[in-house]
Amino acid sequence: MRINIRSLLKKAKGSGLFLVGLSLATIVAVTIGVTWWLWPYLSKEETPTNIVQSVTFVAAAIATAVFAFWRISVAQGQAELAKQEHYHSRFQRASMLLAEQGISNSHARISGLHAFRFLIVDAPEMGLQAIQVITSFLAQTPVDDDHDVSEFTLARMTAEFICNTMESKRVIEADALESVRSEVDYAVKEAAKNFVAAGKNPFERPVR
Repeated sequence: MRINIRSLLKKAKGSGLFLVGLSLATIVAVTIGVTWWLWPYLSKEETPTNIVQSVTFVAAAIATAVFAFWRISVAQGQAELAKQEHYHSRFQRASMLLAEQGISNSHARISGLHAFRFLIVDAPEMGLQAIQVITSFLAQTPVDDDHDVSEFTLARMTAEFICNTMESKRVIEADALESVRSEVDYAVKEAAKNFVAAGKNPFERPVR
């Protein structure tokens, strides 16, 4: 049976035991190193009791510093996790609003599109997921009432805004962004055809 050391280390790094073990190893290694460096001086001028006290003091100082660093790292990790959970909650909420059906829920769909814009300002790395939802919305946009023209226009502008934000924040490669823009253009053209087939001009209505 072949053991993947790299995979085991990756899993271990995500656990608290790894951090504790790394901290203890660091304390021991640094204490030994400091003791080795100071031993010639301490052994000549200090009694064995004083030497032990000095080494203990150094070890305690190092342990305190490592523990403080570990606490800061844990706090930062928890804050980042909470932030990501908040972003995903906002994403789900925007998606749910955009999925609302019926003429009476046009305001909900428009609110969902605005929610995506605000989300991407804070979390541009979620732009690709937002684009997927919006292009799917465009492909399924009905044309049975006047409000849908406003929704189409806002969806098109929101997709363009997200692409521009991802580009300015450099969260996507140029080639990948070009592919995303092509997908958006295709979805917009297909949705526009549905409006034209229904006798409507999808580009004449201002965004609400």
